[in-house]
Amino acid sequence: MSARTTISRRAIERVKGLVWRARARSRASYGGGACYRGAVRPLPLACWVLIWTVLAAPCVASAEVVIEPPRPCRGTTPAGVRVCAGLDAAERGQWAEAEAMLESALVLEDPILELHADEIRAALEDARAHLGSLEVRCAPHGATIVIDGLERGLDPLDRPLRLAIGSHVVQCTAPDHEPVEQTLEVTAGALSTATLTLVAHDHRPILERVGSPGESQRIVGIVALSLGGATLAVGLGTLFAGLDATGADREPFFDVARGTLIAGGVLVVAGIVLVLTAE
Repeated sequence: MSARTTISRRAIERVKGLVWRARARSRASYGGGACYRGAVRPLPLACWVLIWTVLAAPCVASAEVVIEPPRPCRGTTPAGVRVCAGLDAAERGQWAEAEAMLESALVLEDPILELHADEIRAALEDARAHLGSLEVRCAPHGATIVIDGLERGLDPLDRPLRLAIGSHVVQCTAPDHEPVEQTLEVTAGALSTATLTLVAHDHRPILERVGSPGESQRIVGIVALSLGGATLAVGLGTLFAGLDATGADREPFFDVARGTLIAGGVLVVAGIVLVLTAE
């Protein structure tokens, strides 16, 4: 507890003036200060003390005294430290931390809680008025839960998260899965739920993803037909180019056209057989 007293400078000067005037009259009555010699000296000193006390008493009695109760967080006890951390977090707007600290302090036994119980409970209620609850469910289990870019644990969590009211971005991440996120609104005193399902990456070869062997054979036949058609088109273009040429210049075109047309025909026939025989 600390006390603050306020005494005006005019009152102090008034007291000093009265004391010095009384001191001067005393010296004159004792013959120019003879009373300060020898054994007579202690008597005037006691008089001055008495005069100071009598004259200053009304000023001190009328002085303004302000009693400031200490903050409940002062001290080094576990409860005091937690209350102090909770009040500081509330001043910074970190309501979830403030609520956790104040709740953990109230379960302890400490005289400071009895002296400031109303103040602590009021601060706790104020923090709760700025918070809501969020329950996050991820599939599959074991995914990492990320809230506003900060990791908050693995699914499933022990209890709903306490978040400040407003909009939050919820994300679930897991190895070999595409991350999924959702934006939702948290309201004061209410429980919100976010359910996110992750999609696994498929690392199998493309022929294993399509399904049955018959489907794989059909795909291979379609690919062969496409390549065969393209090869036949190249061969026909080369053949027409050779027909436009004259003399000995035709032979190279005809040789290339002959090979490409044969290869294209083989691919087309193979593709047709694969497609027709696929089960």
